[in-house]
Order: sequence, then structure tokens, then C-alpha cells
Amino acid sequence: MTPLQRSLGLFVFGVAVGIFSTVDLLGGGDAPSETAAPVTTVPLPPPLPVPVSACANDDVGGQWALMKKTGSHWAPNFPHFNGDTDVNEVTTKLVNTAEMSAPWYQHCVVSEIGEPLNVRVFHRKKWEFCSIIRAIKHFKVMPGRGIGFSVGNEPLPSYFAGKGCKVVMTDMPMSVDEQARLGWVGTGQWAGNKMSGFRQGLVDEATFNASTEFAAVDLNDVPKSMQQGTYDFTWSAGSLEHTGNRDSSIKFVVATCRALRKGGVSVHTTEFMLGKARGQGRGFENLNDIVLFTADDIELMASAVQDAGCRMLDRKLFVGTHPLDRFVDFPPVQSDVHTKMWREWGAKGSHIFTSIIVIIVREEIK
Repeated sequence: MTPLQRSLGLFVFGVAVGIFSTVDLLGGGDAPSETAAPVTTVPLPPPLPVPVSACANDDVGGQWALMKKTGSHWAPNFPHFNGDTDVNEVTTKLVNTAEMSAPWYQHCVVSEIGEPLNVRVFHRKKWEFCSIIRAIKHFKVMPGRGIGFSVGNEPLPSYFAGKGCKVVMTDMPMSVDEQARLGWVGTGQWAGNKMSGFRQGLVDEATFNASTEFAAVDLNDVPKSMQQGTYDFTWSAGSLEHTGNRDSSIKFVVATCRALRKGGVSVHTTEFMLGKARGQGRGFENLNDIVLFTADDIELMASAVQDAGCRMLDRKLFVGTHPLDRFVDFPPVQSDVHTKMWREWGAKGSHIFTSIIVIIVREEIK
């Protein structure tokens, strides 16, 4: 075991002790309320193996090359996106430690998506699910009619059905061979029928069956029948980066906007690339694999939905200021703490990315 592995193990143990000690004091682990003080404590991580002074603060490529060379999971800096967001503000933003320490988020993990309150509360996928729920609740479109795109086995269809909504669940039409090629066999990333979205404990089976329907929908070919301005909300969680390229992803988001009635809300989470500041160009795409969006891509998306009568909420693109916000996970994802990811694509280079939630409101029908 390397010194870094020992340090990280002690850090994760410290988080777990902080969580379970606090929960016990609160009476055996009852779910926190949305306004209660957070029930988790986040101790500081071990000293950074790579000194901050090893590279210039604006030399992102140099910092990450040094991380790769040393095997470090700790990024010295994210100079383009330093800062914190207001955890009480519902807007377009990045995941960070402050968000995942907030009462609203920890309440959602336990009470709304039915997950245990343990160290894996600091996982960006849970934040994505809870942030989607929070945005849709915020705009008071529940109970209503919604469409979830490429839902896999995520808990959101069951959550919305349990709240009295009528939900159309969709996923990509594909063969077993295609699933295998994309690496989605057995991962829960693809739904072949609506029971893939059933979560016992969030809704009873009879209500789920009566409140949901399933349709095979290609994200690059959303049916015109779904774009008639009749739905109260639409969402996708970690899906729009799989359309094949950035422009196709933006077209998909516009289609989900056109599905909304006036006042409806469209919410999406996806991958955000941390290597380019606003004004430094577009992101990364690797055909049939993944798209990483930059701040400039998000601005292009905002302009495209505006042309369709929709408005993207203000962009607050900050990675957070807690030391934990500098922790970067490597594939295969094994860390309990997972807010940022580093991945290499051979000759196409390597990138660090995180999660962004994009929130769009339909203001007029065009």
C-alpha cells in the first residue's frame, strides 16, 4: 500500500466516523430535514502529495501531467473555476462539497431517492439525481406530466410516480450487441422496459405501473409528437454526453425544451470539462463514447434554447473551495468520494471533468 493509499484510507475512515457519530447523536439515523443542520462532517484531507507551487496556477495541463506522473489524486488548483456557489440557489451550477454538505441534499439522499447516509453521500451521481428533483420541485410543476430521457435504472421515474406524476420513461433503442460494444451490459445504464426504473420503497408497484409508460427514443431523433409543448417537465441524468458530438447534444436539449408547456422546466446533468475557462473554446468529443462540455459549449446551449422560447438559468460555474473539492477520481471508479474524474483517451489526450446541472425554463411558445 502506497503512502497516498494509506492517507486516503484514513481520510475516508475519518469521514465515515464523522457521519456515523453525528447520526447516532441525532437519534439513530433519522433522515435530516431540508432545513436542519447538515448531519455529515467533512474532515480535512491529508496533505497534498503534489505541492501547489509545483506548477504555475494557470498551467492546468502541467498540473495534471504532474498528477499523472506521481499517481496523485489531488489537483493543486482549478484556476478557471475557483469559488463557491450559494447552496440555497437553484440555478445552473457545478457539483461541489458545499452542495453535498447542505441539508437539502442530505435530506434528498435519504428521504427522496432512498439511499443510506454514509460516506458515499459524497458522490456526484447522487447529487445529480437530487439536483434534478430539487429543480423540478422548485418550479412547482409536480404533480404533472414528465419525460425522462435515457433513464437506465435511475430512481427518478419511481420518485416522480410516487409523487403523483405521469411519467414517460425512455431509453435508446439498441440491440444486445450494441449494449456490449458501449459497455452498458450489466451496468444499469440502459433500460429495455419500464420495470428497469421501478424502485421498491419509493413507490408501490401498482402506482408505478399506472403512472409510467416506456418508449424507445433515440436522443438524436426525439419524436415530433413529444415536442408539442404539452409536458410540465423533462429531464436527463448523465445522458446528453452520449449523443456522439456536442452539436447533437445541444439539439437534443432544444428538443426537450420544445416538449414543455409555458412555465415548464427542463433539467439535465452532464459532464463539464475543467481545462478551459469561458472564452477558451469548445470541449472534447470522442465519437460513440463521450462529450465533455466547456463553459463556451454551455453558452451555445443557452443561446440555442433561447431561440426556442426557453431560458437557461444563470451559470454559476464554481468547483468549490473545500480541500475535498481538489480530489480527483481515476477509472475504474472505486473511491467513496467521487466529485471529479480524470480519464485518458490515448492520442486525444486526458481531461479532468465534473458534473454540471443545466436548468431551463420555457417562457414562450415559438
